[in-house]
Amino acid sequence: MLAARILAPGSELRGIVFDVDGTLYRQSPVRHRVMLQLGLSAFSSPWAAVRDAVCISAYRRAHEALRGQVVGLDVFEAQAELASAKVPFSTKQIKSTAKVWMEEKPLDFIRSARCKGLVRFLAACGDHQLKLGVLSDYPPLAKLEALEVRSFFHTLGWAQMPEIGALKPNPAGLSWVLDQLGVAPWQSLYVGDRPEIDGSLAQSVGAQWVIAGTGRQQRHRAPTEALHRFTDYDQLHARIFG
Repeated sequence: MLAARILAPGSELRGIVFDVDGTLYRQSPVRHRVMLQLGLSAFSSPWAAVRDAVCISAYRRAHEALRGQVVGLDVFEAQAELASAKVPFSTKQIKSTAKVWMEEKPLDFIRSARCKGLVRFLAACGDHQLKLGVLSDYPPLAKLEALEVRSFFHTLGWAQMPEIGALKPNPAGLSWVLDQLGVAPWQSLYVGDRPEIDGSLAQSVGAQWVIAGTGRQQRHRAPTEALHRFTDYDQLHARIFG
């Protein structure tokens, strides 16, 4: 029986859902390279660089402020509106900046930051007929394609979808992905990078969870249940498949 040491006794693993940023690839080097590009842009357009830096910071703060809330049909719009209320830039400008610097620019760098052992692990999941899904706060398709792993996943979910309409750790997203996969929560595993977000999310729907990778998640205390940590997907592969 797969993952007997991870799931509850007697449960068989049937599906795995993954976060994207910081889970499928190392986010820190990607963010540093994007911010370097932003800094270099100041030499040619100093005002635009300052404007974009302010918009990005406000957008990220709005993201954290909205965490877990049921926002409705347009999370992107709500997040941009909240950010715009805090800075002297329009919602349209916030959305445009976020799209360029948080969705498009990272695509040039995430392939080189792909987590060690990821492709081998995903292939093994396919060999064992596990259903695989993705749940992210941002649209994941372009990043999965840049990582060259899109073909492994059966279902993609993200907060901005009208079917979800809420940022993690609201359980709507994970519940929707598991329903699309046809997998019961107690037969599922959620892989994330932030215990206080991803662990709480999984617990709220009754799924088990693991934290893959190293970095900021190591500095956070886990929620109440035992936390399994893995430095890379080779370790998770050994844990589940032996």
